[in-house]
Amino acid sequence: MKRNAMRTKVEEIAGEIAAKHDVVLVDAGLVREAGQEFLMLAIDKQGGVTTQDCEAVSRDLSRVLDELDLMPCQYTLQVSSPGLERVLRRDREFKHFSGRTMDITLYEARDGKKRYTGVLRSFDEGIVAVEVEDGSTIAFPRETVAKARLVYEPRR
Repeated sequence: MKRNAMRTKVEEIAGEIAAKHDVVLVDAGLVREAGQEFLMLAIDKQGGVTTQDCEAVSRDLSRVLDELDLMPCQYTLQVSSPGLERVLRRDREFKHFSGRTMDITLYEARDGKKRYTGVLRSFDEGIVAVEVEDGSTIAFPRETVAKARLVYEPRR
């Protein structure tokens, strides 16, 4: 099985397992570092994930992947939270993190400005809508966003 097809299948299975544990699969990737393969998953839920959530998803996913023999090589499975200041890479991450504060950097300046900080209000049909400090909402086509990163906000 080719790497992309394998990743798609693993994401599908991981998403189903995550849902059974009441968490959402935010990201999955197969990364090669220093000659080792790492299958890295990020899961999330309202209020944040616990170590127990990560362990449960890891345990069940390991069992299923071993049964199906999908991975053609030895790998290390890592299941974690998305992180406090995660860089958003996929459209589904923009949808998932709606309502969170983020820093957005554009490829080209808009109204003399390349960087915006605000609350992600929506992501729909490729448009990122962010409410900025003055209360106005600015919308950007996704392809104009060079980088989007969550901003850590301590719980009050």
